[in-house]
Amino acid sequence: MKQKIKMLVFLGTAYAGLCAQSPHMIVCTFEQYPEAAPLNPMAEHATNSLATLVRPTRGIYGSYFGYICASNTAGQLIFPRKHNDSAFTFLIAEHIEPIFISGNTISTWKVSDGTPYAYYTIERKQDEQTKLYFWDTQKSSLDQDRLLPLNVIMVRANPSDIYLPTGITVTSNNAQLVLPPLYVKKNMNVAQSALSWIPIRQFFENVTRTSKTEGADVQSKIAKNRG
Repeated sequence: MKQKIKMLVFLGTAYAGLCAQSPHMIVCTFEQYPEAAPLNPMAEHATNSLATLVRPTRGIYGSYFGYICASNTAGQLIFPRKHNDSAFTFLIAEHIEPIFISGNTISTWKVSDGTPYAYYTIERKQDEQTKLYFWDTQKSSLDQDRLLPLNVIMVRANPSDIYLPTGITVTSNNAQLVLPPLYVKKNMNVAQSALSWIPIRQFFENVTRTSKTEGADVQSKIAKNRG
């Protein structure tokens, strides 16, 4: 009983945080995975001409903290930042499922049994000597129950279709977090990945983007919820 009460209090607090608009953003960028150049120059020209059709980085859906959005023309997923620390987890898997407390109330998500997945921890750290900030990305694994933490960023895709390099990526101490880039391979079916969200999309809130001009034509972008 005490555990259930703690869970309900936790979910209530999380929901209250979702209702407040965030002035800070989290940005995930998809880039095309570098492939070996073809030997035939004509084939190379044809490959470059069709690159945006064959390997698009736009329209890839992802979720974070109860939000869902699609990558824009720059290949960016943009979420309102909803937790204070700079540690994230990242999941790539084709099948996830909700864990319900009661009715339509979801306690968390899990990777479906038997589904291959790629799971990473991403944490911003500071080097003691240089004082520079960097992302430390490491491959990890879920517990046996395959339950996901609240701060996970999810992309529904075959883990072999998206590559996230591990190791160190230099960054800044800015409140706007730009995570290390992910690389999309040419065999990823973006349309199929987007369609896979339809059965569970009602459990997420869409992210809307607004922009405004301040001062000397400085444009700022805000990712926020629709409430």
